[in-house]
Amino acid sequence: MSDSTFKVRPEQPLPIDPSWRSSEEYVESLLAFVSTSELFRNLCGGVHVLDFLTRKPDLYSWVLPEEWRVWFEEVEIEDVLDLLLREDLKQFRPGWGSASIWRGYAAPPKSLIDYVDTIRRHSLRRDFSSRRPKHDLEALPRHVAVGMRPKKIHEVGQFAGFVDNLSQHLAARRSRNGEQLNGTTNGHAEGHHIQHNPEEAPTIIDFGSGQNYLGRTLACPPYNDRVIAIEQRHHNVEGAKGMDVSAKLAKKQKKMINKKEWKVQWEASKGKKSSSPTPTSGATGQIEISEAEMRDIEDRLPMLSVEENGVVSVAAAAQNAKEVVQNHMVESLAQSPNAQDNGTDGAGAKSQDQTSIPGSILYVEKALSSGDLTDILGPSSPPSIVVSIHSCGNLTHHGLRAVTLNPSVRAVAVIGCCYNLLTERLGPPTFKLPNLRSNHPRLEATSTAFDPHGFPMSKTLEDFTYPVRVRPDDDISTGRPPKESRKYYNLNGEMQEIDITGKGVRLNITARMMAVQAPQNWGPKDSEDFFKRHYYRALLQRILLDLGVVKMSTPASTPDIEIAGGTLSGKDDTGSPLIIGSLRKACFANFHVYVQGAIDKLVKDPVDGMSINEKTRCLFENDDQLIKLYKQDYAYAKKHLSIIWSLMAFSAGVVESTILVDRWLWLQEQEEVEDAWIEAVFDYKQSPRNMVVVGIKKGQG
Repeated sequence: MSDSTFKVRPEQPLPIDPSWRSSEEYVESLLAFVSTSELFRNLCGGVHVLDFLTRKPDLYSWVLPEEWRVWFEEVEIEDVLDLLLREDLKQFRPGWGSASIWRGYAAPPKSLIDYVDTIRRHSLRRDFSSRRPKHDLEALPRHVAVGMRPKKIHEVGQFAGFVDNLSQHLAARRSRNGEQLNGTTNGHAEGHHIQHNPEEAPTIIDFGSGQNYLGRTLACPPYNDRVIAIEQRHHNVEGAKGMDVSAKLAKKQKKMINKKEWKVQWEASKGKKSSSPTPTSGATGQIEISEAEMRDIEDRLPMLSVEENGVVSVAAAAQNAKEVVQNHMVESLAQSPNAQDNGTDGAGAKSQDQTSIPGSILYVEKALSSGDLTDILGPSSPPSIVVSIHSCGNLTHHGLRAVTLNPSVRAVAVIGCCYNLLTERLGPPTFKLPNLRSNHPRLEATSTAFDPHGFPMSKTLEDFTYPVRVRPDDDISTGRPPKESRKYYNLNGEMQEIDITGKGVRLNITARMMAVQAPQNWGPKDSEDFFKRHYYRALLQRILLDLGVVKMSTPASTPDIEIAGGTLSGKDDTGSPLIIGSLRKACFANFHVYVQGAIDKLVKDPVDGMSINEKTRCLFENDDQLIKLYKQDYAYAKKHLSIIWSLMAFSAGVVESTILVDRWLWLQEQEEVEDAWIEAVFDYKQSPRNMVVVGIKKGQG
């Protein structure tokens, strides 16, 4: 189709609030805010819900300004959520009426309004509006959507269309540059259905394909793409191949193997003559074997690939893996519908019969530890696009780096999730910001990982500098600022603040865990369930601390670490977590039932169970009187915790935006990359991790 049918990218590279004059202005302000706002860094990384009641004063009183707390006491939690997420803030601004009354309450404090506005302006906008014609977003056929829930159908349907858009753009660019292998670019008038030319389109490489829902959709009509699905887990590959049968990409066939070759290979792999049962005879020269025997053969002989129609599987560790991949890509190109002599009409469009011909899938079993695909792709491999839908942790970074590490990869489009699984690249800073508590020992390992694949990716975040104001009463001795800055008094003998320059943007694991929240999707029941669960767990932690089941951990051995991000209380002095795990829904009927259910699990611990049983026995004496007293004494804390949790989840939108912007900046910094952008590709209500990061390499498509 013509490039003019729809734009391959949005007008702006970042979906930012219209109040920003440029992406550069937004990025500079974003990095300054996340690095210097003490309130933001306490809400996103400095607060752990388990410790909400384990210190005095509690975290609510310690973190939030007094004028906020006074106002929060007057309003309901539903009103707080509306103010954070939905309310138009203009009504509180000078010139817009400056409302003094809001919903029958006094207007929120100006500092609270300013904070809400700051978070909103620094959060990337997630409004989704597909730029593809509606008739190109057809519902997935039932045989393709097998195994998908409605959420997955929405994600796969939308992203498949997006990837096809990108693929068509690259194919058209190749055509203009005269690099196409055969034929000409399909030309279609605007409004016509997209006719996909697999001869010109790049191969799609899916990082972490899982059950291969995306790849299967792209390999089926109307896309008919060549797909390489890279997945580490063997059971996922086997499950995906089973669904390929339902999608009519493969036929369910009995495994057949040449009897003589099988015998030789089997005996060679065992180093001795086979004592296995004689297989049942099948066709001449071949034998039929059981699934178990076939799995054994594949385990012993990884150099053999298994092929069924358009579906091929190979282990990346196999000696001939690159050859299998190359042959598959070239052969599927030669067998594509438009490669046939009579495959197109005069305009280059495929006939109805040919648009029904599916593409092909190659499964590669491979653990991805980087974006380097040289073990399966050669320098002369056909052009490809790396895609990934909800790849966890560093896998998203590997996908992005593939565009610079592999000559044949011409573009990348990845959607990340599970930010808590990201590693950390920079290590701790050389100072300590004023914060709620000393660093938790269990997080010292993550903050000192120095993983080259971790966050942040970009040089921009690594080198970003910002001022740090350290007050003399902030225990500078543990912060260890530069010696030349240790000036406690000015010339008049008065105490003064000390200026320190920080370098590098860091987000600890607690901040990154909060970034996967979706508060805009919370309904009244959802939010009430969240708040109750967290309140019950925080109150139980207070009880367990008083009973000696958990202890307050000692400070980390390395004091040069900023905001902690971990709970201060654990089952020993080193902060080892006391894990309760999931409880049955019935356990949340009330706090008494919750405590009983949690203790029942804890006393079954093979190491600490007996000790926990002895220490908690008093909870269930005198008609659970002690539990009743705790519930009564800390009843006020439920609302406070609900407010803190809401502020944490709301503020964490900036954390996710920072992670996404870092990936975009990394692409911008690469000499090989011509264009990069971020946009929403899903409806946030259906799939809140809805932002794709896209990069296109310079040169031909």
